[in-house]
Amino acid sequence: DTVFILRPWTGDPHYICEYPKEAIVKGKPYSFTVCFWNEGRAGLFHKTMGFELSNRENIAFVFKGNVLK
Repeated sequence: DTVFILRPWTGDPHYICEYPKEAIVKGKPYSFTVCFWNEGRAGLFHKTMGFELSNRENIAFVFKGNVLK
């Protein structure tokens, strides 16, 4: 079956700002861009976001780090 990304999901203010808008082929690498808004938010960072696919599965990514002042 052909699978597409229906929508990215996350919580504000961070979001997936660019992602493939074409059929997803198993085993092929794809890139996406995450836009983080960290102004005035120094400290530990832990954010989960991902994609809802047309086959109703989800792909999730976890981003962890430390935001410096």
